[in-house]
Amino acid sequence: MGSFFWQNVAGMFCRHSDKLRSVYYLKGLIPLERLVYGEGPEYRMIGNEMERAMKRDCEKGFLPPREDPESLDIMAAKALRRVKKTLHVERPFDAVAYHGFSGPRGAYVVGRVIEVLRDKSLGEDSPWWMNTRDLLSRFTRSRAPGVEIAIQIGDSTWRGTSGGTGYFTARFTRPAEARQAKIEVTSAPEGFSLVRYQQTIPLTLVTQKTPYIVISDIDDTIIESEASDLFRSVKLAFTNNARTRNAVDGMANLYRSLEARAGSGAPPAFFYVTSSSWSLYEMLQDVLEIQRFPKGPMLMQRLGLKQNKLVSIGHNHKIDKIKTILELCPQIPVILIGDSGQQDRTIYESVAKIYPDRVKGIFIRDILNGRGKQSTHPPVSGVIAKDFTNALDLEEYINQAVDC
Repeated sequence: MGSFFWQNVAGMFCRHSDKLRSVYYLKGLIPLERLVYGEGPEYRMIGNEMERAMKRDCEKGFLPPREDPESLDIMAAKALRRVKKTLHVERPFDAVAYHGFSGPRGAYVVGRVIEVLRDKSLGEDSPWWMNTRDLLSRFTRSRAPGVEIAIQIGDSTWRGTSGGTGYFTARFTRPAEARQAKIEVTSAPEGFSLVRYQQTIPLTLVTQKTPYIVISDIDDTIIESEASDLFRSVKLAFTNNARTRNAVDGMANLYRSLEARAGSGAPPAFFYVTSSSWSLYEMLQDVLEIQRFPKGPMLMQRLGLKQNKLVSIGHNHKIDKIKTILELCPQIPVILIGDSGQQDRTIYESVAKIYPDRVKGIFIRDILNGRGKQSTHPPVSGVIAKDFTNALDLEEYINQAVDC
């Protein structure tokens, strides 16, 4: 259906004004490869005619030469800010750097320059409509591009600029044994009011003395989210807040006990890798803190409008996040914990094949009552792969993996 639609659009443009179709192409609203969607001489003819028309328009001075169009998420971010400024409802901005980590081969920090949240605390008795408004406000915050950031870890300094949707990512490639990073805004474009220019954030320190790394999913692995049921998941997300979300029974106690076993030695390092949006970072951080899970970096997903798809949603980003952790923290054994509702099993098995000497266990919480794919044999020799339904079974499996 998509092919038929764009073929007709291309034909319509070729039957009408050269300038009109040139405007649409040059403004980046409809890429040429989307207009000329078919094969054969008739579509090549359409493409050639369009290219000739664009050149004529440019030569006549009707339009500037075509530049690479902005991605739709950047265009949407600009439009959102214009609306908020027009309505005089835009709040100040903050350069928020999230909990990062440092390891033998470097450090990693992600942040975002974004409009501050409403200063309204929600409680267990907050009505559903306040929770809904709070959730929507997290996704509709203005973003600040072009803000220059400096991040100092030890004697190394990273300098960069926030992108079109406010994100900045600092990856240090020198050994870093630090438990904190200093963030400073060195320059901001005119018209952006910032609430602070300096801050210090915690880093999870991973060393060769760290016994093992726990990489855990969040939704339906340690926090009840109903992610496998779209309607129930949306209802839960929109009608609850950080104080009314529930942890999976026994999981917080188990993670804390793994951390406490180290005694005077180095504890395991905890990482939370999730497909939830960075816009929900503060809320999920509050949930983990309220439920008393061990502190650790949360690596999340950028959701946004793209040219080739309306919304970027997927789980393969987890592989990249896990690879970043393992590359900056080499040789240390890894335990991967997820659930059967999404693609955790497939993702973790892929990671085990890439790092067969690192992954010691893949443990999947069965939330589909056995209806999904089961862990019947390890994806790689030496990897313990088990499904679990309760924290007691998981504890036993982790002990087996760690003792191997």
